Amino acid sequence: MKRRVRIWGSLVLVAALATPAFADHQPEFGNLKQKVKNLKKRVAALEQTDPVPGPKGEKGDKGEPGDPGGVSGYARVSTVTTWPSSGQHLRAHAYCPPGLRVVGGGYAGNGNDVRKSRPKTVPGSINPFADLWTIGGRNRTSQDRPVVVYAICAEAA
Repeated sequence: MKRRVRIWGSLVLVAALATPAFADHQPEFGNLKQKVKNLKKRVAALEQTDPVPGPKGEKGDKGEPGDPGGVSGYARVSTVTTWPSSGQHLRAHAYCPPGLRVVGGGYAGNGNDVRKSRPKTVPGSINPFADLWTIGGRNRTSQDRPVVVYAICAEAA
């Protein structure tokens, strides 16, 4: 760790010496580009070496058993929507079945400029967790384009 800090500190120093403020003094420092190149090689070599393990610690107390947990009621739902070539801001959603909540999601579709892709709770829903996946964006092409929104839903145990 100390070697890495020292080398990075040297890289910062060499980079500072390459600034215009030190232009008059560059002949004193030789070929700065070569020095930076050599330091980068040394850093790369150090990053590839295995760290030296420290001493083994004492065995800890046994923990309490946890809840069984897991995922049940898995479902993957998707919605296919065609976004017109109007360039307007558009949205598309994939809704989880009742009782399930979003644990992931995404979209697929060429030519669409998607700016938002995230979970969301249905307005007015009593579910405190996200129950749909939503995307928002624009179709910036001259043709109507399909977009597929999908939500990965599960019942948390």
